[in-house]
Amino acid sequence: GLQFNFQVANLNGWLYYGFYNYADGRYPQPVYFNTPAKITNGKVFVSIRQLSGVYDMVDWEHHGTATLGYRIVRNDGTMLYDGLVSFSGKDSFIVEPTIIDGPFVGKLSPSSCTVSFRTTVPVKTTITLANKTITESKAITLHEITISNLQPQTNYSYTIHYGNLIYTSSFTTAPLPADTNHFVFAYV
Repeated sequence: GLQFNFQVANLNGWLYYGFYNYADGRYPQPVYFNTPAKITNGKVFVSIRQLSGVYDMVDWEHHGTATLGYRIVRNDGTMLYDGLVSFSGKDSFIVEPTIIDGPFVGKLSPSSCTVSFRTTVPVKTTITLANKTITESKAITLHEITISNLQPQTNYSYTIHYGNLIYTSSFTTAPLPADTNHFVFAYV
């Protein structure tokens, strides 16, 4: 399993946890296991083995990797933090670099965009998109990768390789400024 140490001696409460299934849905959320783990003096152990069989919705037993979403709740019910941790292994587990913010697609133009995200530890990442591969020059935690030479108003799938894990998503580039397609802004 995974041992968490939040390094707060007076933290007592519950850790709700479950797998993130990135392949199921555009905005994935963790599916929490039916029984939370007890946090005592800032420490808690999560048994990954109990998430096997019918609870293995991400197929970690086969692939050997998964991402666990977790929520820290104090004894009085106050939610303190929602986090993520990725791991690999089948019998013993190793914590892997984890994307904890993003990925976000920004600075979108007809021919380029920037994919940004944050990882738990410095790691060198690679993005693969439309027969292009962009590899960062050094290991960092705040990643901002600009992708250029794209076609306007085109849907692109991209894959981020970080550590032993991958994340796949897509975006659509902006239309050309003279595009005659109409659009409406609504403000409420």
